[in-house]
This record gives sequence, structure tokens and C-alpha cells, in this order.
Amino acid sequence: MEESGFATKKSRLTTALTNGLLVGFAIIVLFVVFYLLNDPANQIINYLNFAIMLAGIIFSTIVWRNDGLGGYITYGQAVGIGSLTMVFAALVNAIFLFIFLQFIAPDAKQMFLAAAEEQTLRRTPEISDDQLDAMLALTERMFTPVILGISTFFSVAGIGLIFSLITSAFLKKKNPDPFA
Repeated sequence: MEESGFATKKSRLTTALTNGLLVGFAIIVLFVVFYLLNDPANQIINYLNFAIMLAGIIFSTIVWRNDGLGGYITYGQAVGIGSLTMVFAALVNAIFLFIFLQFIAPDAKQMFLAAAEEQTLRRTPEISDDQLDAMLALTERMFTPVILGISTFFSVAGIGLIFSLITSAFLKKKNPDPFA
């Protein structure tokens, strides 16, 4: 009995790890494409990231439900696999962002700061110069590879949890056998 439980845990971990890595790398590819287009702060990237995350959570949950649990999954199990998948995706993204900003393109900071300034002016055109300068100074202080890596991990994992809570309501499938 323990061997069966161990195999199930390994399969869940393998499913989450595999799909989390796929989601993480897909988000990285999307980031690199927009970076090479000199538009890494484009709002479209956020929507595409969300679509990739949702697709990854749904796919991972369905694979785990059908291959690991015999076609049935509770709401809690679905939330668990979706969240675990996104923790792995978040870890991949956080490590990539740290390496990218620390070693590959440390000069990217200026591009992101300019995009932040542009977005702020577009969203709040009535902002004073002093307020804008203070906001940009704070943004620049917070724009370090370590802080961005950590915040990326928690934001991707947190969004993944929210998406998992929502998708699990639709993906759960009750086992008709109450003793299974």
C-alpha cells in the first residue's frame, strides 16, 4: 500500500515538475521575444502570460486527473496540482530573471525604467514632476535582480494559486464509487 502511495506522490511531482518547466520556459520565450522587440513592458505580454499559465494549469490538472488518479479528481487535489505546477514555473522564471538582469542584460534596467515612466505618465497624466521623480527613484531602488527574482516567484506562484482555485471548480470530477 505504501508503495502505491509513493508512486502516486512521485507521479504528481513528476507531472507538476514537467508541466511547470514547460510553462516556465514558454513564459521565458515570450519575455525574450518582447525584449528583442524592445517592448518588454507591453501589456499584451501580461495577457499572453496569463493564457500560458491557465493552459499549463488546465493541462497539468487534466493529465494528473486522467493518468494519475484514474479519471477522477477532487477540488483540493486539482488546486494542489495546479498550484504545484505554477510553483515550478515561478521558480524557473525567477531564476531566469535573476540571471538575465544580473549577467546577460544588466543594461535592460534603463529600458524597463523608461517603460515604467511612460506607463505612469499615460495612466496619471496629472502627476507632478516631483511625484514622478520620487516614484522613479523608488522604482530604480527596487529594480535589482534579487528583488525582481523574488517578487517574480511570489507573483507567478500567487497568480497560479488564484487560477488553480478557479479552474479546479471546473476540472474536478467526483468518483461515483464512494469507497474508492
